[in-house]
Amino acid sequence: MEEGVPAFARVKNSVRVVTEAAVGEERLIHIVDRILGEIGHVRREEILAIQDYPRRGVYDVTFIGEGVFSSFLKLLSENQEDSRLAGYRIFPHFEQEEVILIVKSYSPNVKLEEVQLVLSKFCEKLVFVGKVLNGLGIWTSKYRFKAKFKKDKLPPARFRLGTWSLDCFFNGMPGFCKKCRLYGHKEEACKVCRNCGETSHDSKDCKEPKKCNLCFQSGHLYANCLQRNGKIEKKAGKKENLFEDLFEEIPQSKVVEEEKSTAKSEVLVKRKTKVREETLVKTDSLVSVPETPAKKKPRTRGENLYRHWKDKTDEEIREYIAGWSDDEEFEEVHKCIQEGRVTGDYRERVLDFIRKLK
Repeated sequence: MEEGVPAFARVKNSVRVVTEAAVGEERLIHIVDRILGEIGHVRREEILAIQDYPRRGVYDVTFIGEGVFSSFLKLLSENQEDSRLAGYRIFPHFEQEEVILIVKSYSPNVKLEEVQLVLSKFCEKLVFVGKVLNGLGIWTSKYRFKAKFKKDKLPPARFRLGTWSLDCFFNGMPGFCKKCRLYGHKEEACKVCRNCGETSHDSKDCKEPKKCNLCFQSGHLYANCLQRNGKIEKKAGKKENLFEDLFEEIPQSKVVEEEKSTAKSEVLVKRKTKVREETLVKTDSLVSVPETPAKKKPRTRGENLYRHWKDKTDEEIREYIAGWSDDEEFEEVHKCIQEGRVTGDYRERVLDFIRKLK
């Protein structure tokens, strides 16, 4: 079998498949259908060309872009023991090169530093080139980077920072699931939990702790992540509970005053009760005693949340939503925000959604 690819024969975004010499297309069909299609999830339209030399057992496969090339190499490395690879050696013509990476943010308020922090988890090299402007010189809420991806890693097609979604685009980007935004499968067959990445359960049934979508660590969410710009100073010495203002410690002097006030109130109530009982005894027995008013129906979780958040600022509400733990509720409230941006009443929509929670 041939070893390596001669310098003069190397082609960008290509792999060489080496096997036993053969006559006919049997091995070519196996490479396209079994190795590229079934193992690498490469569609035929994602193959730019195949230069085959069957009498030498050599097949040079060129993909349409860097993304498909990288995705194939990643899946190949994860399936080295697959029996369909027996008798075949596969290696790239070139090591990965830099690509232009465009990131579209659905909010212009997302910080560039946080975008770079997420992308750095997938990139060996990441250089910010600049903002993408339209023909009028106005920013389009897109960032441009030069990137070299880490071995067997690709940035996600979509990721989230708090309540905001961001999309990635790069040359030769492979197809991805429109549901979980991961590569290698279609939404019809998607069974991936968006929290832990397992395929044995849905996101809503995941028992693993929720992860921060900025630093990817569990134990906290984006709203309380210390890696957020300026968050360390802001959170220093403070509790991470979003409802901390409801449970702040009351000064001792205030407690004493409230206890005295409560004691006085109890004495007055006892006196009034005694006078009322004496009055009822003296009056005619036919005088009816007013019925005890019916107990008020307890407020729902949504009503309690609404009462607390209705007078808060937009920024405070946004930080609360960023830490929302229920995926289905999060998607619904995010939908309210997106729709409300069009009509200009996103705050009212979000608060109305919160109030209706059971």
